[in-house]
Parts: sequence; structure tokens; C-alpha cells
Amino acid sequence: RKRNTRPISRFQTSHSTACSAAAAKDWFSSASFGLSDRYLVTSAADNFARVSSSESGAEIVSYEAKSWVWTAKMSPNGQFFANMNWDNQLVIQKAIGSFSDGPAPFEVFAAIDLQTTGENLVFSKDSRYLSFSLWDGETYVVNLATKQSIQLSCVKSDYSSPTVFSEDGEYVAVGQDNHAVVYRSRDGKPIQMIQHSDRVTSVGFAGDSIISAGWDGKIKINTLGLDQKANCTFAR
Repeated sequence: RKRNTRPISRFQTSHSTACSAAAAKDWFSSASFGLSDRYLVTSAADNFARVSSSESGAEIVSYEAKSWVWTAKMSPNGQFFANMNWDNQLVIQKAIGSFSDGPAPFEVFAAIDLQTTGENLVFSKDSRYLSFSLWDGETYVVNLATKQSIQLSCVKSDYSSPTVFSEDGEYVAVGQDNHAVVYRSRDGKPIQMIQHSDRVTSVGFAGDSIISAGWDGKIKINTLGLDQKANCTFAR
């Protein structure tokens, strides 16, 4: 089937006001807001990741990859702009100056080669960490202060759910096959494991509780057990 490659030049806001948005030359693979709703962050099959004004649609920052860009996200504080490309690379750019005060130039902060294609880019709310997963089920956390990438490997998994960080960014949770696992963000140490009888598809934090849901038709709510020891089934 022939792709529709017409540029998308308009989008509709929730209050029914039409705004211009930066166009792509091929289909969009992801779209999200940055700095609340001030910026529109997009990735597309035309090999570009872009940051545009959500009000005017004017392009502010763009990054051209060697192949199409699968996903792109901006950190909550506006200092980092990350994208994952089809050529198996994670590129993290950092703003030169304060992006929260207005448009600022970016420079490449880190480029990480991946074993397979990646997805599910998630920044912690305090913008200290960035997590991502690969199509082979591996999940990682990047410490943005040190640029260190840590694999979350308590469970050997062919599948990983999107990750979620605790409110303070200290912990990160992910569904790995039949387990929901909570890790310490700074070093990837597993601190809690919640077992399901089938694939865990969703995890979340709520205060001192961790919620998990899966294909077994069950939703489990557990107290966040920071003094527990996770019985890992696998360690790389």
C-alpha cells in the first residue's frame, strides 16, 4: 500500500482552535508536549526530530538522523531533547542556556549505540534520569549527570512495558515478562518484585504504593517495599 506522504501542517487543540504545526515530509512516529504545553516535540520517518512552538508551529530545534526517527522527547525542565533512531542510536542533546526562558540552541550531549531499535523514552520528573527499552526486551536508565547507562536486568525479559519513575525520581518501575520490578534509579539496584501469572503491561507509582496490571486480568496494588530484597531470576 502506498504511503500518504503529504505534509501535515495543522492540528486541532482540545479547545477547538486550529494552529499551524511544523510539517514533516513523511509520516509522524511520535508527538508529545515539552515544558507543559509550550512546545511540540515530534519524530518522523523523514529522519528528523523537531521541537516546534505549539502556538505558532514555528520550528525551534531540529535534529537530522541517518534514518527515520522512532521517538523523541523533551525533559520536563527543557534542558534535554532525546531521540531514538532506526539506525539503533539514542541521541541526547542539551540546551545551551535556559530553554525554559525561551528558545535556546542545543548541542549533542551523548550518543549511545544500541543493539536493536529502541522505544519508550521516559524522563524522570526531576530531569535527572532517562529510561528507554529495546525491542529485545532490555531496559536501561541513563544518569544524565554522569552519562552512565545502566541496564535493569533483574528479570530476563523478551518484553518490557513502558517504564515509570517515582515522583522524586529515586525509583523506576517496569513490567518485565511476568514481573513488575522496582529499581533504584541511580544504580539500577532491584528493590522489589511483584509477580503476575502473565505479561505485565502497565506499572505506576502513587505515593508509597506501586500498581501493576497484566494479561492475567489482575491489578495489584502493593506498598513500595524499600526494605525488601528482590529475588532476581536473572542478572547480566
